[in-house]
Amino acid sequence: MQDNRASSQTVNALGAFETTSAPIKKSVPANSLPPISQPTQTWSGWADIGMAPPVRLPASTARLWISPWIDEEQNFYQPAVVSFVVKEGQWKEQLQ
Repeated sequence: MQDNRASSQTVNALGAFETTSAPIKKSVPANSLPPISQPTQTWSGWADIGMAPPVRLPASTARLWISPWIDEEQNFYQPAVVSFVVKEGQWKEQLQ
């Protein structure tokens, strides 16, 4: 077993847990920020420019449960869940 007393004394000697008395200053007051506004002009659609909107198909994933087991040397292995990608995500080609 490792003795951690020397490590903690070194950390304390370096001043890792010292607190400072300097006040925290805010650079910008909260009430001086401009309000968040919605865009005034919206794009009516991709058809206006002769294109279809881009569509991204998500990746297909699966999960595999591995049951607990004991090997030939009597080592016990905990159950586990492994997640993996079955099919990568891709861009869907769209025709107009």
